[in-house]
Amino acid sequence: ALLLLIFPTYDLTERCEVGHKFAVTSLNGSKIRSGFHLISAGIFLASLAGMSIWLFTKKNQWNISGERITRSRKDARNVCYKWCGGTMFFFLFSIVISFATDWDESSFYVNNSLTFWFESFAVWSFGISWMIKGRTFTFLNDKKEVVS
Repeated sequence: ALLLLIFPTYDLTERCEVGHKFAVTSLNGSKIRSGFHLISAGIFLASLAGMSIWLFTKKNQWNISGERITRSRKDARNVCYKWCGGTMFFFLFSIVISFATDWDESSFYVNNSLTFWFESFAVWSFGISWMIKGRTFTFLNDKKEVVS
């Protein structure tokens, strides 16, 4: 994630409106820097998707307080984790395909900032998965079954 900040894609002042007296950054354009940024972003998003699909779905039969986890709630959470991870991989794959086919240079793609929206939906999907893992949604939390 830090590499994404250290290596921005392009000169952000090109996106600013003419006449404003501010600049976010002023860097000369570099295909190497942009390529490194895109590869780092792909690895970052893929690792978040992998966390959602493979790490969050690991089996844990007991929670910290010693209560047994009911399978129906765990199974429901696992379905959500897999959907969120799959959604992330879908949007990541969409970005890769758009760059591979030069669709990212079309006026529709540029005018609607589709890379931004694809990345945003992928990060939101991980956010939902993270909130489920953090037990934010009470209807997906475990029922209390005290084991003697």
